[in-house]
Amino acid sequence: MGPLLTLAGDCAIFCKTAPWKDQNVVDLSRTRMNVSFNVRKVGATDLGPIHRAVDIVPDVKHVFVCMPYEGIHVIDVADPRRPWVIDNWGWWQEGWLPVRMKIVGTYAYVVGSVPRQPPGLRILDISRPTHPHELGYCKGDGVGGWEPFHWDIAIAGTLAYLIFDGNLVWVVDVSKPSAPEEVSDILMEAPTTAIQIRGDLAYVVAHGLHVMDLRDPVAPIIVGYCNTTARSQVKSSSSFPGEDPMCRPLVIGRDRAYVSDTQGGYRILDLSHPKKPTPIGWLHPPTDMRDVDFAVNGDFAFMLEIGSRGHVRVLDMGDPLDPVTTGYRDIPYPCHCLAVSGEHLYVAGFTHFGIYDCSAAMNRTS
Repeated sequence: MGPLLTLAGDCAIFCKTAPWKDQNVVDLSRTRMNVSFNVRKVGATDLGPIHRAVDIVPDVKHVFVCMPYEGIHVIDVADPRRPWVIDNWGWWQEGWLPVRMKIVGTYAYVVGSVPRQPPGLRILDISRPTHPHELGYCKGDGVGGWEPFHWDIAIAGTLAYLIFDGNLVWVVDVSKPSAPEEVSDILMEAPTTAIQIRGDLAYVVAHGLHVMDLRDPVAPIIVGYCNTTARSQVKSSSSFPGEDPMCRPLVIGRDRAYVSDTQGGYRILDLSHPKKPTPIGWLHPPTDMRDVDFAVNGDFAFMLEIGSRGHVRVLDMGDPLDPVTTGYRDIPYPCHCLAVSGEHLYVAGFTHFGIYDCSAAMNRTS
């Protein structure tokens, strides 16, 4: 049986497919350091007291940090050594809480809601990031669940596909940003937690990974599926018994999808044949943490353990059956989410925003 990676302390346990019986242990003690290994702190700034950061969206010169109760902080990262908060904006007077956002060109698409009221989509002109101008708003039907890590948004052309922790994918026409309009609901068979779009295909997590053909975007056809719900034999400690892990449910990089499971780990799926996702492994977070955030850049994966201190690990996934830890960083602040752009990693938490250089960890020639 082939291997799959589990990081725990100094070791990586790697096993290939369910039921995960045979496990090969690889010693990673050579990469363990208390503070840093191949991940260098570039710059940091204080966000001020916040509840929890739920999303980071990098732009060319700015990073947008989304925090439901504190709005969206705009951070100038033109000089990564000296990031600074240039503004923050939100909808405090009406109590509307932003949860997820996407940026396409000079438009920001923000999903959120007033608690216990229908969720909605706001479209903003952010050509001047410090003075965003709201162009349009569209409110959905029903009340979305209040779990921000189970909300998501994807943009494909003039359509936005939104998820609010229910069984629906909500399709909104955004061709006229001043008048976004709901055009259809896509009913899934199970609670839907994430969506990403590549070309004419949408990948939707709903108790497994569904592949939908969007050539008819209003009435898409499911053309593929992979069950990712099988539980591994590895037991993880849980701070929230019975709850889903606070992790990003779906990350896609190159020809692989990483789909979160109920223990904070990720099933690794091969997307070489996009309509036939195939399981090739399972990535478990270090120290059995359920609270993680995850990002990919090319063949490299970035895993953030969330806790009273943040721990970032960089993994070379060039060979998904033999991942290698190439970088590590201990961050002495609570951290909630991360994003990667180029060789820079952005991390945000209660008061901390940091920029970290991962170029050494991503250099295969060193």
